[in-house]
Amino acid sequence: MPQHNVSHSLDAMSPIARLMDRQEELTILRRFDELHLLNLLIMQNEIDCLLKELEKYEPGVENEASSTITPMWYSLPRPAVSYSQAATDQRSKEALDDARSTLWATIRVKLREYDSAVLDFARLRGLEEPSGQDVRQLRAELGILSAREGAHSRAAQSWDSEHDDDFVTLRITRDKGSRLINSIKLAWGLWVWEYAGERKAPTIPTEPGGPREIVVGKQKPSMSRAEMAQKHARASRFIMAFFGGVALIVPTVIMSKVEGINTSLIVTSVSVLIFGFLAAQFGNDSTGKDVLAATAAYTAVLVVFVGTSLASNGEAPTAPAEAS
Repeated sequence: MPQHNVSHSLDAMSPIARLMDRQEELTILRRFDELHLLNLLIMQNEIDCLLKELEKYEPGVENEASSTITPMWYSLPRPAVSYSQAATDQRSKEALDDARSTLWATIRVKLREYDSAVLDFARLRGLEEPSGQDVRQLRAELGILSAREGAHSRAAQSWDSEHDDDFVTLRITRDKGSRLINSIKLAWGLWVWEYAGERKAPTIPTEPGGPREIVVGKQKPSMSRAEMAQKHARASRFIMAFFGGVALIVPTVIMSKVEGINTSLIVTSVSVLIFGFLAAQFGNDSTGKDVLAATAAYTAVLVVFVGTSLASNGEAPTAPAEAS
């Protein structure tokens, strides 16, 4: 951008920056609105300058009435178009074509940027007005960002200094973890900050004059693959033990409450079927030997329980009495 455009932009941004008023909640949004509009106007000026520069390299056509050359800066070169006296040489023609192609490429890029800026401007104009709390948090964040960057322009100096605790971020010390657990930890940290007292919350300053962070959880080093594999194996053993216990307790409780050999056989058959299906779903051996062994052991335990319970109730078959 030329130097005069830079100075003009700073002069235009100065009154916009002065709109920042602590008593008025929506001035910061109007300031952004004005800056977007200023950006569109600057881009329009740049496109106009490129089009004027393109006129110098474009060919012209002879006017039959006045035998003058009418510039056609918006048209591409065609065989019927004749160049002026300065461009009759072939090398000059190639140089003009190269310069014209470069300008056209620059204009295309600038037009894409302008179209994107227009869409962004329209989208921001269509948003609903935020609450005063959102505006205060945004003002505090931008003020800290401006102070951190060390900018000395008049626009940057318009932000009012905020207290260290006016803007707080939440941070979890562990990178990995359940999304539900992390959400619960963040909710707890936010509740402590809002209702249990700001000074009591476990906060740490990031840097002098910067925002403070609510640290959720304890700082733990990153976990290695060996540790992760060990914890995974431990969790798998716990799940298998829990599943095996439930698989034995449920049918034994049913058979102890409902007596009878038919009921015991039906419960045993259904339990073995469900156990084998679940073991096949979560088994790792491709041959199925582990599933077969686990199902056989489970069936043997249930059969022993059925036989023991029936014998204790006097339903077991008795031997015939000896002949006298």
